[in-house]
Amino acid sequence: MRYRIGILLLSSAAMIVPAGAQNAQPNPNQVAAKNILQAADAAIGASKVNSYVSSSAGWRGYPGQQFSEGDLPRTDTKNVRTVDFASKSAKTEYTRVQGNNIPRGGGAGFPVQGEQKFTEVVNGNTGWNVNAQGQPARVLATDAGDRQLALWTNPIGFIKAGLAAPNAAATDRYYGRENRTLKVVAFTVKVCDGPQPQCTRRVTGEFNNDNMLERVITWVPDPVMGDKMVELRWSDYRDVGNIWRNFSNASRNTMWLLARPLRAISSRTLACIKERTAS
Repeated sequence: MRYRIGILLLSSAAMIVPAGAQNAQPNPNQVAAKNILQAADAAIGASKVNSYVSSSAGWRGYPGQQFSEGDLPRTDTKNVRTVDFASKSAKTEYTRVQGNNIPRGGGAGFPVQGEQKFTEVVNGNTGWNVNAQGQPARVLATDAGDRQLALWTNPIGFIKAGLAAPNAAATDRYYGRENRTLKVVAFTVKVCDGPQPQCTRRVTGEFNNDNMLERVITWVPDPVMGDKMVELRWSDYRDVGNIWRNFSNASRNTMWLLARPLRAISSRTLACIKERTAS
């Protein structure tokens, strides 16, 4: 009798579990996020881009170096950035000069004398700098994580990371002053194999009605401010039809794609990312 009861209970449990699984419904916000990302991918061909090289010219501001509140001290920069998504690697080479920028504040080598060249590299979990003598110097794991995070906060990388993320979810965000609604996709991305949550970063992206990514917001650890918000804005998307055709725009940004998407991405700030930080 005991043997028969045991068989009966086991059979009942086996029948209940599949029934519960069949009744589970997909999360509508996650379904919406996947649809948005797939539409954005179709619009710009992000999944067809494996790597790219971009060059740009612009300026950089340095928070914390000014004498008082107001405009940040600036330097002019020229940048060349190489990115490979499969290996999660990137190299940024940039030169900064004082140019015609008025010196504001001190520290950090201001005002800049002559040309200063920098090379910053990340490969997976490891990041390093290369000095003027060609010697590498490894950076902290958190800094390497910040550099890998930059792979996923541009339009191509954001779409790739979002499609791969199991927790991507979407919602709408209404802007009253502009009287328009943008589609917002949010997810987390792992930027290193170290302890959590330092190695997991949250990113959100805002898409317009043309499925173009306009803004990305993320947070990076800061020893003074804790979680520091970083905002990146993207615009000036243009069509290109050939693998080696380049283009330039208002900020003198030029980009070469090493894949053949039907539509490529242009931004005023693709290589020298125009970012705004806020505490």
